[in-house]
Amino acid sequence: AEATAIRRQTGFVRQRDDLVRGMSARTNMLMGDVHRWRLCDWLCVGRGVVPRRYASRLTTYASQHGVDTLLDTRVDQLSGGQRQRVALVRALLPEPSLLLADEITSGLDPTRAAAAIAHLRSADGATLVLTTHDLTVARQFPRIVAIRDGKIAFDGEELGERDVHAIYGDELADAVR
Repeated sequence: AEATAIRRQTGFVRQRDDLVRGMSARTNMLMGDVHRWRLCDWLCVGRGVVPRRYASRLTTYASQHGVDTLLDTRVDQLSGGQRQRVALVRALLPEPSLLLADEITSGLDPTRAAAAIAHLRSADGATLVLTTHDLTVARQFPRIVAIRDGKIAFDGEELGERDVHAIYGDELADAVR
């Protein structure tokens, strides 16, 4: 029961989205909270209508992530970056306490990536755990934990030049700065 409660309060965005092909962006976004749906929600979504209790959040999040004009588009017709943003809205819609995000900026252009990170960082009450290989993204967070060869190579607030070498090694440090 406790594990179920934790899962229901956890949002997850994978590097490769797991959206349902053939369905609209809107329906995919709403499915992020499917475990809380009531019969009336199922009936609304089945008819292509957004349940009233989700309408405001869906509109806000879709607009913030630039997918508000794509709500009726099937996700298999979207670009990789657009699908990534739909998956992000889906994870945010239930307003989780914990959000796990795996390389969520990998399919986004720098402007969209910065907007997504800013929005995630401002999510009320949510703890964000983000995996990334992008030092620009990592440096936007108050705490960075870097892992190399299965061990913690860095755990701190500011990632300096020496730390980059410890994480990536001399052979790769120049390439990732």
